[in-house]
Amino acid sequence: MLKRKAIVWDGELRVEERLGAYVPPGTLLVRVKYAAWTGVEEAVRQGLLVPEKGVVVGVSGIGQVVEAGRGAGVKPGEYVASTRIVDGVPGIDVDGFLAEYTIVQEGAASIIPRSISSPLYSLSLPASLACNIVEVLERENAETVLVVGAGLTGVLAYLVLEEKGFNVDLYTRLSAGRECGVEAVHRPRSRYDGVIAVSVDWHTVPGDVGSPLLLLHPALQRIILRGRGHRRIYWLRGMEGRCWIRVLEDHADCIRGLTGSVDGVILPPPLHGRLLAYILHL
Repeated sequence: MLKRKAIVWDGELRVEERLGAYVPPGTLLVRVKYAAWTGVEEAVRQGLLVPEKGVVVGVSGIGQVVEAGRGAGVKPGEYVASTRIVDGVPGIDVDGFLAEYTIVQEGAASIIPRSISSPLYSLSLPASLACNIVEVLERENAETVLVVGAGLTGVLAYLVLEEKGFNVDLYTRLSAGRECGVEAVHRPRSRYDGVIAVSVDWHTVPGDVGSPLLLLHPALQRIILRGRGHRRIYWLRGMEGRCWIRVLEDHADCIRGLTGSVDGVILPPPLHGRLLAYILHL
């Protein structure tokens, strides 16, 4: 019987060994190669986000398919990455990637070439969310935007939005991202075409900041939110395609300077200083 170590939420985060792994129709049993510990997992550790009890945490990662459930089109042996939110956020609503083996919904995964299955690509979902942000704002003809939160998704979104010619500000209580040329504003403007909230402390934005459009990180659905005058709210879901690969490759040097490395299924030290994520080698 399959045994797997996993980091699990059970009122607190702990490492446990689980037996078996039923593979439901339309899902994939994945042998995880690299998984990311991001600000989402740090918020769980701090009690700011509360996953479903018994869920394996880890919002993003890559690995090799070892078994496909009935009806799944991905074949065993393929490498996949977490790139989309389909029916629940990995590591919050459904099992995530911080485990030796995990169950992944086929629609939430993208097949990737074996040649790019390196640690960097375990940050697939934050990069895919950054692509989703650009896609929505371009469709809405936005020009001035505010990114709230300097976690990995926020930093990547800021960098990509700048490249695309948006007039972008980043608001955060942290000083992370400076190695990548990210400079935060201490006092946001009173009006933006769009506000992107990718941090659990998004509510720290001054109350007089207004925008007709609010884009939200999917993990924030676990927190009671108020639109504060936003006429439309859009929940980010990630994107199909290879945009996320280009984002990670274009900013590889920057990202490596913001991430640490951990071997095995263990609880990493708290994120601190410049570190925005750990990559666990499983």
